[in-house]
Amino acid sequence: MNTNKDQVPQCDKTAVMRSVIFAKDLRIGNYVYFNNDNYSKGRISEIRESIFAGMDKIRLNNVVNKLHFVSNLKPIKISESLLEVLGASRIDFKDFPSYNLKGIQINYVNGMWIEYVSRVEILGLHHLQNIFYFRMSEELSVPL
Repeated sequence: MNTNKDQVPQCDKTAVMRSVIFAKDLRIGNYVYFNNDNYSKGRISEIRESIFAGMDKIRLNNVVNKLHFVSNLKPIKISESLLEVLGASRIDFKDFPSYNLKGIQINYVNGMWIEYVSRVEILGLHHLQNIFYFRMSEELSVPL
């Protein structure tokens, strides 16, 4: 039975960027940092989900015969310079950093990069790739 008393209150979203990536956040082709003593960038070429929490693994295109634990990955943080490399155009009439990436508006507000239409925080390049794919029905070209 579902009554108003049974409802669980929603948690407020924090302004802290997650440093943890989960397999459910990833798609083949996403770019991430992986821990090989100095965090190198790599593009995901395979995802192996595990039934055991924290045991998900991925294969990166630049490391052929090695699987990496997803828990060892870090997001590539969004920055103004990265957005420009991706082909985004700065929107100059705003009082805060704002970019247009092929029809998607990205704003930097309260210490977070936010996709304007859905009002979702962009947690890293992999997340921006996913948002772009689901909004535009095409892959975001990443010249890294």
